[in-house]
Amino acid sequence: MTEQVVASLAAGSGTANAAAKRLIREAVVPAPESALRKETLSIRALAGSPDGREGVAAFVEKRAPRFRLSSGTLSVGGCPPVITADSRW
Repeated sequence: MTEQVVASLAAGSGTANAAAKRLIREAVVPAPESALRKETLSIRALAGSPDGREGVAAFVEKRAPRFRLSSGTLSVGGCPPVITADSRW
């Protein structure tokens, strides 16, 4: 089971994985509205990224996505860019 989860994460978008990692770390924020707002901003920013567009295209075309790692960063909600394709869990 663990190997399947790891393989699934490894096959996914590095940018989205990095965003999820950041959101999990920030989930300790006491106000749930803050965490939900950050999640909304992150999804909005990722939807327009190359990985986001590829994910939607793959879903519509009923095929496996072909994510490309990029060296770009993603800034969410005016915060400094903290997400990179090179981010690791």
